[in-house]
Amino acid sequence: MSRREEKAAWKRFRKQDPSWRNIVVYAESRNDWAHLGPVVDRLLDHHGVRISYLTSEVDDPIFERDHAGLESFFIGDGSVRTMAFRGLEADIVLTTTPDLGTYDVKRSINPVHYVYLFHALVSTHMVYRPGAFDEFDTVLCVGPHHAKEIRAAEEHYGTKRKRLLKHGYGRLDQLVAEAAAADRVDGRVVLAGTWGPDAMMERTEGTEVARHLLGAGYEVIIRLHPMTVRYHPDTGAKLEAELAGLGNLRVETDIRDRSSLLTSSVLVSDWSGAAFEYALGLERPVISVNVPPKINNPQWQDIGIEPIERALRSDIGHQIDVDAIADVVPAVNELVGDQAAFASRAAALRDEYVYNVGESDEAAASWVANAAKALAEG
Repeated sequence: MSRREEKAAWKRFRKQDPSWRNIVVYAESRNDWAHLGPVVDRLLDHHGVRISYLTSEVDDPIFERDHAGLESFFIGDGSVRTMAFRGLEADIVLTTTPDLGTYDVKRSINPVHYVYLFHALVSTHMVYRPGAFDEFDTVLCVGPHHAKEIRAAEEHYGTKRKRLLKHGYGRLDQLVAEAAAADRVDGRVVLAGTWGPDAMMERTEGTEVARHLLGAGYEVIIRLHPMTVRYHPDTGAKLEAELAGLGNLRVETDIRDRSSLLTSSVLVSDWSGAAFEYALGLERPVISVNVPPKINNPQWQDIGIEPIERALRSDIGHQIDVDAIADVVPAVNELVGDQAAFASRAAALRDEYVYNVGESDEAAASWVANAAKALAEG
């Protein structure tokens, strides 16, 4: 779409009745729907609110959602978005985009209450940039670790105190519900890592893991991170060419389809939050490849808390080093034979680290609806 069409969408948003600006949701990409969707659906279907949904991606699945209480607007990711957010008039903005105020998405010059919803279970202070949540007014925490980390950062850096809510994790709830109806394939292994120069699928380790597993007779499904697909669109084709003829291989570039996860027995990952979704949601083990960790905050040790992606790395399965990739085969063999014992441990970790399992959508929606009503009334 052209900049003219983006501006027209923004003008249409501004001309709406003010009741449509009581709750505004912003999505940076179509993949945000996996996290925002459960709360948006709950707000629409059970709380009877009106929602204006702003998105920066033209093929966002929100445009397929037909509801009398929903209006959707494509505003792009350029100058129109920058202008829109700076002058935004709304009561509440709900988003899963961090770094508010740091880059192009700024706080409005008008009074707006900004609410952050997490798109990963991992900790707040290593893989996120410094101050990623400082400008939000309310944060919907996945679990106690988020609340502890955010309060510690506020105290250490002297930043404003935010409202922290016990939310949970909608994507995890979906996996828990769907796992019960899925038929697992014992010989199926999924590879799903993070993105960036140290991610296993953007280095050689991911390819070597696949090569060893295919050679051992396992079916391998590689799920590429959306950002890898965006910035390196030829990665999938290269993997298929390099691994052609070695066995049963499939490369997936649209992670909205979860069927491969639901039917697999083991996940191989790196430092991706997907590892915790898989382990705690499906109660199945993860093999973590020890590529360099993803660190976007060099000062992550300032608050004196070990991130859960480091602290729980061995609790969700096995680790293999980059100079011992062949160890992935015996590791998978062992974990496939230990499914029941692992499931029990994973369920206990989920109860300890995640709020409102199975009910996170209502926990968030009820608070947003009530807060929006209070702000509208004044």
